[in-house]
Amino acid sequence: MKRTWIIYIIVAFIMLSSTCWAAEDYPKKPIEIIVPYPAGGTTDLSARIIGEKFKEYLGVPIVVINKPGGGGAVGAAYAIESKPDGYTILAHTFGVVLRPLFELSVPYRYTQLRPIGTLGPFEHIVSINKDLPIRNLPELVAYAKEHPGTLSYSVSGKGASSYISIELLKIRTKLTDMHLQAISYPGDPAALMALRGKQVQLSVTTTSMALPHIKSKEISAIAILSKERDPLLPEVSTSIEQGFPEVIATSYYLYFTPQNTPNHIIEKLEKALERSLQDKGVQEKIKKIEMTIGFKNSRNTQVLMDTEYNKWSQLVKDEKLIVK
Repeated sequence: MKRTWIIYIIVAFIMLSSTCWAAEDYPKKPIEIIVPYPAGGTTDLSARIIGEKFKEYLGVPIVVINKPGGGGAVGAAYAIESKPDGYTILAHTFGVVLRPLFELSVPYRYTQLRPIGTLGPFEHIVSINKDLPIRNLPELVAYAKEHPGTLSYSVSGKGASSYISIELLKIRTKLTDMHLQAISYPGDPAALMALRGKQVQLSVTTTSMALPHIKSKEISAIAILSKERDPLLPEVSTSIEQGFPEVIATSYYLYFTPQNTPNHIIEKLEKALERSLQDKGVQEKIKKIEMTIGFKNSRNTQVLMDTEYNKWSQLVKDEKLIVK
């Protein structure tokens, strides 16, 4: 009996030692951060800022790799199919959670990803060509109904929160694709270039990406799809103020690993992300790209994802918001 207990103790010690060794052993080679959009967007820029601090805290090189395509689906699928060993991180927006609800052909589900944490929230803004006689959302609806087949808008992927919000606007106001058609681009920079080049008449992008073009008067902003006005654009009223309280497009920047990544790796990456966002230098750089920091840990990010997914699932079912 005594000998049996000794064996149990030895086995437990070996298992504990192995766990501690594994925790100390990670990381020991370069880590990839996959950005599913082209270079230059906020997701890309923030990943490069965070990557510099990750390198300092984790002690290994951090390589940011852009894998655009499919409105973020290509990069997401690549990350999901990667080995769950902590060496492949996905930097994405909340569209990775919601898009499969709207586009059934997307080859993944958010349950195949495990969150490291949330960097922060962001809002969307509706911008137009300056020569359009539209100054707000009610005028947009009226113009679209009076001029069917003349208006299209650019978004960074169908199924993105910006796309969803305008689709809701169309449902509530009985607009169809003939009145207002969405055209998907691989990221906000491309969506804005399409607007500036008058390939589309409107664009729905992150406020941070649209701001320089608005300030230079290359495009005009008609609404912030948010509950509150942006302090950097205080003159632009919200969708709620304009009579559309259901048209809100608050989204988030999130970091993920493949679902089966071990707990000790998630904990180490979560801590590195939290420490990075607490760094004064990182905060200054994030501020320069007009991004708001709002850290959530892995557990709270999972709660956020599940809650929003369930909410939008019911809406998709009720309104039949499926991308053909």
